[in-house]
Amino acid sequence: SESGPFPPSSTFSLKLQAIAFARRDQGAEDQFGFVAFFQFSLFILQFGSGLHEILTDMKPQHFPVPLWILRHGRSLANEQEIVVSFLANGVKAEYGLSEQGVLQASAAGRKLQEELSIEGIPMDKLYVCWSPFSRTAQTAEHACHAMGLATMHGEEACELRERYFGQDMELGSHSTYADVWEVDSTDPHQKAGGTGESVHEVAARVKTLLERLNDTEDPPSAILLVSHGDTLQITQAMLTGDDERLKGHRSFALETGELRRLNPRKSQYLPSSGHHA
Repeated sequence: SESGPFPPSSTFSLKLQAIAFARRDQGAEDQFGFVAFFQFSLFILQFGSGLHEILTDMKPQHFPVPLWILRHGRSLANEQEIVVSFLANGVKAEYGLSEQGVLQASAAGRKLQEELSIEGIPMDKLYVCWSPFSRTAQTAEHACHAMGLATMHGEEACELRERYFGQDMELGSHSTYADVWEVDSTDPHQKAGGTGESVHEVAARVKTLLERLNDTEDPPSAILLVSHGDTLQITQAMLTGDDERLKGHRSFALETGELRRLNPRKSQYLPSSGHHA
């Protein structure tokens, strides 16, 4: 079928996520053992459901509803200029939004409210998906509050989590991002920091989410994805359907707290030159 193997595998994916979160919550002594388990889970999902095709054949996504993306507001990790990409660290309150980040998230919410109004989309028909990291969860919360929504209609989506940059980079200086992006520009299959996620791996997990959202019997009127810099850059590059664009995902960069509207049917977004986050 045109929908492929993604809808049934998404249930399996959620089960794997639940198991992984349970391991995290049990306070495993080896935090990077959790990462190894999660990577193993992704391996099973990829090769047990046909997801391996995504890694070698990126195709354009078609969406019947408007799609927005929002990068989290400025975080305390941004202010400390450190890398916080490991899930068990990212969910901690100490790496949530800064005061400036809260203001950015609220401003994004008001902007989205205006854009929904222009397009005649009721706010209560907006479906919000956010990364489980504290900085993204708080961004989604403040954005929805600014829109006047009492509750968020949507889901926490682990597929939108930050790109994992590897054990050596974790909690270190954010200056090391540049080294990873340089490697990405020539080989999107290379794992960040040697033990982190490659561009293709991030694209694959986000695509599973988009396929699932696109395959529901009662699709929402609009979708908002609240995620991270690299994850959203890679998402936009993937949506072009051009595998080569993954190498240049940095050209799709967003500033902290930046809201961006994507083409609802086929992404034709061309990044502005010289824009970096």
